Amino acid sequence: EVGCVKPTIVAPPQRQIEINAGETLTIQCTARGSPAPYINWRLNWGHICGDG
Repeated sequence: EVGCVKPTIVAPPQRQIEINAGETLTIQCTARGSPAPYINWRLNWGHICGDG
């Protein structure tokens, strides 16, 4: 498509994060592209609920 730019990850998430059971985990990743990329987190092929 005209004007599209392949997504590029500019700030990848940490490769390994340790937390205790019951704690909240926040994972961040920044990507650029056009149209704006949508980052979708999954666990065992299922969606992880969250804000984005």
